[in-house]
Amino acid sequence: MHAMGPFIGQGGSAGLEDAVVLARSLSSAAAGDGRAPPRQQLRDDAVGAAIDEYVAERRRRATTLCLHSFAIGTLLTTRWLAVKLACVAVLALLGGDSRRDADYDCGRL
Repeated sequence: MHAMGPFIGQGGSAGLEDAVVLARSLSSAAAGDGRAPPRQQLRDDAVGAAIDEYVAERRRRATTLCLHSFAIGTLLTTRWLAVKLACVAVLALLGGDSRRDADYDCGRL
């Protein structure tokens, strides 16, 4: 769902967060209504709904992390003043609290 540069040190954490949220979504789909045997419960529609739930939950966080990382990477590598100013503006809009990214809690598995 996302690719990000190494500029904010959140790639591995985001991958682990993704795993937790996806496992939680698939687990809910597998639980179903409890009447069918477990192997029959994970039908295509239940798995599709679980993935849609995962994407909906992760989209905002992943987009913010990717944009933050891209802006910092571009700021560090570009020579164009206008591009640097645009990156600074994006970073200002995203906020300067790096602990917010590090302290994020994706919930329990």
